Amino acid sequence: MNIMKKSQLALLISTLCLSGSPYAGIMRHDIDVQEYRDFAENRGKYAIGATDIPLYRKDGTFEGYVLDVPMPDFSMVSDEGFSSFIAPSFVTGAKHIRYVLSLNLGNKARFAPTYRGIN
Repeated sequence: MNIMKKSQLALLISTLCLSGSPYAGIMRHDIDVQEYRDFAENRGKYAIGATDIPLYRKDGTFEGYVLDVPMPDFSMVSDEGFSSFIAPSFVTGAKHIRYVLSLNLGNKARFAPTYRGIN
């Protein structure tokens, strides 16, 4: 293979690798999408502190219980979803998130707080 074909192949492979969406998630086909939304927004049966939350498939059959611990409060997750407050002055996130300039909370509400990072 000549150099031109190798560089074109390398460009194609790198483009395919880098063009994927930065957001990922797995949703089961037999669980209603509204269940995922309610879970993420602490709504309905997924209220903060709820335990033994039953989960049902779309056809009404019982799947199991969601958590073995009380339902966590997701209101302190940043709008972008990459970090969360764990104490008044501490934020946690994924190891590959190195530097955070600011955190926005409140899903773009009119008076939603914005915090500046000190790294």
